[in-house]
Amino acid sequence: MNWEHLKNNLQKFYTSKGLSDCFEEEEKYLRNSFYEMEELWNTQFDRIEKVNYVMFSESPLWGNQKKYLYNAETRLSQFFYKSDLEVVLGKKIKHKDEFLNILTDIGFIILDVSPFVLNEKDTSINYRRISPKDYKSLVDETLKFYVTPKLSRIKDKLGETPVFFFRYTRVQNLFSDLLSKELERLDLISSESEILEISQNGGGIHRGKFKKIINNSSINTNKEDTH
Repeated sequence: MNWEHLKNNLQKFYTSKGLSDCFEEEEKYLRNSFYEMEELWNTQFDRIEKVNYVMFSESPLWGNQKKYLYNAETRLSQFFYKSDLEVVLGKKIKHKDEFLNILTDIGFIILDVSPFVLNEKDTSINYRRISPKDYKSLVDETLKFYVTPKLSRIKDKLGETPVFFFRYTRVQNLFSDLLSKELERLDLISSESEILEISQNGGGIHRGKFKKIINNSSINTNKEDTH
């Protein structure tokens, strides 16, 4: 995936906010972060035989610690705790490596709606402070360069009864219409109402909603861990 297409859209966004100089200073961090996360995502995706669960989320915080669920060297967070998966699957998970292996086994992939690691510590623009209109516009402009190619790859690996859902309600509220159009265009869903969500007040995963998604799937999630 080419950073240059994405870079142009982000640079225009910075410029529209009077932050051209800031973009020049921050572009190297944004570019390097993008490629490092792409490598981690691709590694995880390539290990999956069949994709059964696609969870839409935002771009991770990343930063100096490279915080990302697919980075085995960083701790899990409220975004997705090991205990969330333990409760849903009814099995004990020893460590993050095993956690990631289990996600591979059940065909679970996370797809961020934006390729940019915009956070308060490292960039002049961050997702918490830009307006919903600007946020949606930024994602809309990069969709065909980032989300759509990933959805096309996912389509080639789909299981029989794939489930698409949002990690956060705010992401669902902002981007459900954009994503549903792409999913429908690719014949991945029939209507926007098919995209579910697993958020709860306080920021954690609603384990009841998550468990229902897993239990309603025809996928056998209790197979022996072969890793």
